Amino acid sequence: MTDGTDAKTPIPVSWRRKKGLREMLALLLDSSGPQREYLINIILAQGSGRPGREPSQRETRFRCANIIEQLVGLLRSEAVQSKSQLLPFFKYLDSFPLDPLQETQTALSLIFPGGPSEEDKKLFYRLELFWLLTLMGDLDSAGPLRKELEPQISLEKPRLYIIWLLSLARILQKRGKRISFSTLWLNIICEYYRLDGAATALYLILRWVRMINWGRDTALRKKVLHRFGARLRQRKDLLSATLLYELFDQEHRHANPSEKMLYTKLLFRHSSSLLSVQQLQYLHFFAGNYLSAVKSSFPQSIREFQHSNYYLHKSWSHLRNLSLFLRANLRDDQYAQSMSYLQQRVVDLSSQISLQNNAYVETLHENYSTIKKLLRQVEELSITDNLTGLKNRRYLTNNLYHAFQLAARHKVPVCLAILDIDYFKSVNDQLGHLAGDQVLKSLARLLQSSFRKSDAVIRYGGEEFLLVLFDVDPERMSEMMEELRRKVKNQRFSWQGNPIRISVSIGWASCPACLKQSELEEHIARIDAALYTAKSTGRDLVVRATD
Repeated sequence: MTDGTDAKTPIPVSWRRKKGLREMLALLLDSSGPQREYLINIILAQGSGRPGREPSQRETRFRCANIIEQLVGLLRSEAVQSKSQLLPFFKYLDSFPLDPLQETQTALSLIFPGGPSEEDKKLFYRLELFWLLTLMGDLDSAGPLRKELEPQISLEKPRLYIIWLLSLARILQKRGKRISFSTLWLNIICEYYRLDGAATALYLILRWVRMINWGRDTALRKKVLHRFGARLRQRKDLLSATLLYELFDQEHRHANPSEKMLYTKLLFRHSSSLLSVQQLQYLHFFAGNYLSAVKSSFPQSIREFQHSNYYLHKSWSHLRNLSLFLRANLRDDQYAQSMSYLQQRVVDLSSQISLQNNAYVETLHENYSTIKKLLRQVEELSITDNLTGLKNRRYLTNNLYHAFQLAARHKVPVCLAILDIDYFKSVNDQLGHLAGDQVLKSLARLLQSSFRKSDAVIRYGGEEFLLVLFDVDPERMSEMMEELRRKVKNQRFSWQGNPIRISVSIGWASCPACLKQSELEEHIARIDAALYTAKSTGRDLVVRATD
């Protein structure tokens, strides 16, 4: 089976012929009736080597591409400022059958502003069915429905009429009626340009581009899409969303991952209602892969995979609604005919689940070291005082227990001390809290430099610090605390050029390695009592707790 690529490559169109084609298309946009029919026949006959015979698929691609390029050139400047009344409805076309409770009611209100009758609703549902049958390729079931609907449809209801016309275009494409296919599309563009302006016409041209079987000539499709230009991508309506998605949906050889990510970011600035759930799922899945593989941005990639999973679930719901809609509106034999399409959709969605799970696992595997680093950072943050960088009380509760166990096992003496800054409130009152913070940070640095890494310096409260020293006997502990008291008193603290003198009171105790939280709390209570004694008997003192 061939897609027409084996046919002879059409001769490139000269600039004179392009100019002539552009002039005829300009006339066509303002024509109607017999004049339009005459112009369409001339336009489609240009460059045809076999008048009266169906062109090959490849000839049709190049002919349509030439026509579309010139149409876009005529319309794009006008479309930048063009307002459309019909685009808000057209966004529903790729979501048939619509959700009966919400989407259908909104769509019907756009078609029938005064409110739909029961006959109006029935007509809309039958048109939805006609659209779906042509989409599935069930032209046998679509044939009788076409005859039923034809007398009821006209341009007087343009929103209903476009469902009819695009379904007809799909029938002509599937039956290989290439001249009729191109003729119908030119009529659609002209009618809706006259009715609703350039933006609507360009949106319909994009649907024409989507419906053409490009085969291996995807570079030609890329050329056509880029003809729309950059300005139209900024509209943030259905026209720009459709254009950007078509650009995103190019083969990888025509759009590299960075380009596709640019289109994806621009699409994410649009309302999600402008895209189908399948399109949104593909976009977020691509973004997750790109952010993981190219940008190594693990948190963002996981977030995109989560969004993709959300829209994947919505795609399953849409498929279920589609099956129920077809079951309710088709005979048993017709519904059986639709099963191959439904089964293929199930296979496609199952493949997406598999791809998504694999990508998610690969992302987790590739970022395992990053995850470990993040967990370490979280752990550090949870046990670290923000101001001083010292360990906080959580560290005392959660982490020192293992050190105490080790000390007990090896019968290593442990000494605890609580250090409190004397008259610290006066520093805050006289120089401000920023000065007080500076004193705390400077004192924290002094404490860290005064002890071994195996010891623990903990910010215990506002201006209180807890010291846990291992393998220190009571006599040496007494000397170290006196030495620390003198060092703090002689240290020059300052804030914005203002000297600050402080002293500290210290309570301490020698204790066996604590194995239980309650035992640790008992020792700290003893030390706290010793600190109170130091405070109440003159401050700037070191007091050992009584046993």
